[in-house]
Amino acid sequence: MQIFLSFSQTEDIEPNFGIRLTDIEVELPNEYNYVTHMQLQILSKSKSKHYYNNNNEGKYDDDFENVRQAKITWKKKEGANNKYETIIPPLKPNRFYRLAVSYYSSESVVALFLMMHKEKNADWYSNQKEWMKLLNRISDRNEPFSITYDPTIIELYGFQYRIKDTDLSILDIKESQYIKGIKDEKIIKQKKEELKKKKENIIVELDKAAKIEFKVLNFDENKSRYTNKDLIDFSKWIQSKSDFNEDDIIAFSGNFVNSPDYINIYEFYEKYLFGPLNDNSYKLGELLDVIKNAVNEEKLNHYNKKTGLLPNYLIEWVEEDLIKTTVLSTYSNSFETSYKLSLVPDFGYVAYLNNNDNTPQGGNLFLGVNISLSPSNKNAPLQISDLTTKQRLSIHTGVTIGSIAQDNVRDDFFGDYSLLLGGSYKVLTQGTRINFGGLLYNKIDAINGSKSLAIQPYLGLSIDLEIRQWLQTLFPKLKI
Repeated sequence: MQIFLSFSQTEDIEPNFGIRLTDIEVELPNEYNYVTHMQLQILSKSKSKHYYNNNNEGKYDDDFENVRQAKITWKKKEGANNKYETIIPPLKPNRFYRLAVSYYSSESVVALFLMMHKEKNADWYSNQKEWMKLLNRISDRNEPFSITYDPTIIELYGFQYRIKDTDLSILDIKESQYIKGIKDEKIIKQKKEELKKKKENIIVELDKAAKIEFKVLNFDENKSRYTNKDLIDFSKWIQSKSDFNEDDIIAFSGNFVNSPDYINIYEFYEKYLFGPLNDNSYKLGELLDVIKNAVNEEKLNHYNKKTGLLPNYLIEWVEEDLIKTTVLSTYSNSFETSYKLSLVPDFGYVAYLNNNDNTPQGGNLFLGVNISLSPSNKNAPLQISDLTTKQRLSIHTGVTIGSIAQDNVRDDFFGDYSLLLGGSYKVLTQGTRINFGGLLYNKIDAINGSKSLAIQPYLGLSIDLEIRQWLQTLFPKLKI
């Protein structure tokens, strides 16, 4: 069998964290698609960031490498002939994987035998079945080796024997010759009817013998594919032969038009494939090998019996090898690349940049909030997120924890709190930020005691309060 064509389809699957997957389903177009094998592939880690932000599988097709030791098992899902359940081994976290499913199309020879097995019955030849229509399509596609019927030398001898005593010369007698010399009109009419009846009987006899010896002529679609003249010419040729050789086999097609080889291919199925298909004795993905071995055995039998030319159904078929790929992600959450604008509370420490006797010294803990400037996916690791500066930046505001007041020097902005106002920039992770801006407080005039607004530059580091949920998920016993 030759493999020459490859297609690709993609879909996204919910991510996992390296657990043993038992619920990944693969759905193929229909029940006659036959899975040959499944392969787990992993994307080069250096490509992960670009792929995450691009999601163009075709662009990174060559960067997915086969995981050699990964053994995928699969089976048909009960009650769904075109769906397969898979078991995938544990996966590494924070990687992209791809499940590549190779299968034959529903127009393949494998599908032909699967369809034949489903439609099997005692009177399979009485009318055209779906598998016969598929055989016609495969035959047309397989030019110049169409899967058409040619009789064996034994069948040619059999037909010759059946018509050996048939006087075909009567078919060449003309009415004028048959009634020559007769004057009586009544007898002339009788003679004409007699000649006509003899010719009709001979044609019936030839047709009966042909349909017994060449069973393919019994199919409904073939009954009208040859004329009485075709039958007569072929029969005369048969009677003229003393023996037959392989070159004589093609004379059948020359007289009766090419007919799909339903007979031989169905007998091949009954002989070699009915048993394995009926009891599922072959392993997953090995049906093609079962068919190949049967073809080789039948070829050997054919050569040993010396029955003539090798039938076209035993010549190698060209198959379509299709590939369906499913991308798996072990990164957190999904492939979504944007969220709504959000308000994210944070907690951290700021250090004051001015240093003189009248300004706050050191730093303070604070509680704040970040107002995002542009949507971003907070659930994806920062190292693979191709964020713009606008997506990393946020407006930041908050209040200090603890008073910065000093008698006759400064007072808090309101109550016991001072206001932080500035910006923040994501670093290291989606939940850690560098904070910068100004601390707003009240400056006290030492002479008259009046207050005026003052701003102190600061630089800080904060952690989103939402990260507590992530940490508690990973470390349930962690008290935070």
